[in-house]
Amino acid sequence: MGKRCRHEIIAEVLEYLSAVGRARLSKVALYANMPLDRARALLGELQFYGLVESFVDERGHRYYRASERGFEYLRLWRRLKLLIGY
Repeated sequence: MGKRCRHEIIAEVLEYLSAVGRARLSKVALYANMPLDRARALLGELQFYGLVESFVDERGHRYYRASERGFEYLRLWRRLKLLIGY
């Protein structure tokens, strides 16, 4: 298996968040096979672009979830993969 492109990593993170509903940083990093610092930076960027939302629960734990724009990204990513036969 070769290197993953940035869009594949973003799609993996969004797929995971859409499947589980919400997740903490460590779970996202584990699923995407990324170090915590890179996962934190990626989630921050995805949040900046509106693909991911973050919230803090009553215990003070930060969670992330895919936003509506994130779901749209996933739909477009899946369609693109079909078009190019990936």
